[in-house]
Amino acid sequence: MEFKFFGAAIGLTRGNLSSHLSKLEAAGYLTVRKAFRDRMPVTSYRISPEGRRALEAYRRCMVDGLVRPARTS
Repeated sequence: MEFKFFGAAIGLTRGNLSSHLSKLEAAGYLTVRKAFRDRMPVTSYRISPEGRRALEAYRRCMVDGLVRPARTS
């Protein structure tokens, strides 16, 4: 997925988006590919296997929390 698409889809400023993506890359959740298309720089991101596992674990926690509400005393 290209940086330009993320910006349009999420609505963050380029600076904020860049910061978030850099942190995900540093954590090993994304891989980054920088290239040129028609002499213009293009940055693409792809979820890594580690990122996919983390995302799936997060999704399971969220679903479990919604399906099984917390007990009240």
